[in-house]
Amino acid sequence: MNNFQQITRSPEALGAFLRSLPCVEGPWDKEFQARFCAGCGAENCDACPNEAARNSPVWWLGLEAPEQEAPQVAATPDGSPVVLWVDGVNSSIVYAHYGYVKDLAISAGFWRNDGTIFQKLAQVPELIERYGKGKIRAIFDYDPDYPRALIQIWGLPSPDLQSAFPEGTAARENR
Repeated sequence: MNNFQQITRSPEALGAFLRSLPCVEGPWDKEFQARFCAGCGAENCDACPNEAARNSPVWWLGLEAPEQEAPQVAATPDGSPVVLWVDGVNSSIVYAHYGYVKDLAISAGFWRNDGTIFQKLAQVPELIERYGKGKIRAIFDYDPDYPRALIQIWGLPSPDLQSAFPEGTAARENR
């Protein structure tokens, strides 16, 4: 049995594997907070009535998956196809919006302007402290009227932004 077969033999095995990963916040945490914490008036979470679902990848794995929009395809002036994210931009368009030329030698995050940008930004110091070795340079670009923010970090070895912020992040690759 290989590693993939081992961790996917059951939802419980996959859940245990996911829970063991050292991540700041998983999608199960975000879903839990959206479903249960948003309307909760409790001052203390120690007696949470939804404790069984809290910090539980197994609970999250059992939820119905949201429908994913297919990426849009546009064309360059010469007719070449260009894949766009569901919000109508891609990494090249985001770089251009903020006045940059694409640099594939850095870790870059293209965060959706969905109300979570500043929560993600607040996690960057922890990410740098955890993975940074030596000189680090970080630049954050934000436009409240644009669908994506851009964070660029030079000097961050793997694991990089992709590890902490998987959605909307390109790490030394063209997306």
